[in-house]
Amino acid sequence: MTYRVIALDLDGTLLTPQKTILPESLASLQKAKQAGYQVLIVTGRHHVAIHPFYQALRLDTPAICCNGTYLNNGQSKQTNSSHALSLFNRCTSAQKFSS
Repeated sequence: MTYRVIALDLDGTLLTPQKTILPESLASLQKAKQAGYQVLIVTGRHHVAIHPFYQALRLDTPAICCNGTYLNNGQSKQTNSSHALSLFNRCTSAQKFSS
């Protein structure tokens, strides 16, 4: 099986400095969806803060929020999975990447 996914951050990637989505971006992502791509938001933001953008993009995919700590279903507004790292795991991971 082949997956066709476009995963987008919001701040500094999809959003303008005025925190809007350019009409050209909306049109391009709509074309990608029509071509069979799944569009996902992957962000450090909380799901409540991304809801307007989720709606503007007309997404039906989950969003990865809060720096990857949980998966949120934007349509039902339910958290599907939550895997926050413990302090020990965060420190261990940070040590691995700083070595």
